[in-house]
Amino acid sequence: MALIIDKNTLSLYNRLKPHEKIIKVDFLSKQNNYRCLKFKKKNEALYKALGIKNNYFPSVIDATAGFGRDAFLISFWGCHVIMIERHPIIAALLKDGLQRAYKSEKIGN
Repeated sequence: MALIIDKNTLSLYNRLKPHEKIIKVDFLSKQNNYRCLKFKKKNEALYKALGIKNNYFPSVIDATAGFGRDAFLISFWGCHVIMIERHPIIAALLKDGLQRAYKSEKIGN
């Protein structure tokens, strides 16, 4: 495995299996946008578990942030989220994805 920077994006690449997909954090991906825009409150277990109500948006600590997918969705719903990731490589990928998201017109502004 190797960390590579290509087009200002940090990615994890498996040198032993070069045909496998690279791993990166991309908050602007179609999958991420779809999950945010197409969710239904009654079907989203995470939404229910957080207890989000009309004007109640709890502060949330995501202590196993991983690639930040759940934390991004929780933030999209209006909650303040603190992410913690223990693994240094995953944390670096997450930090890179967040920095690129903040710079984008779609998310950062």
